[in-house]
Amino acid sequence: MEAGLIMKELKLRNLIKRVLVIAPKSLVDQWVQEMWNHFNEDFTLIIPESAFKYLGHKNVWNLFDLIV
Repeated sequence: MEAGLIMKELKLRNLIKRVLVIAPKSLVDQWVQEMWNHFNEDFTLIIPESAFKYLGHKNVWNLFDLIV
């Protein structure tokens, strides 16, 4: 929750545009849901082993601003 509050404050001040959350696989769905439920932030869930299969060699960071 604290990370979400800090993120919102920095976004409101236009100090950040992109956010990358690195979390254990067991918590990534929870991160995505909590960022949406509490902060109305739509994070994209990227699982490394499947990302390359669907995105090829594209730079994921250039495709999405909010990534878990």
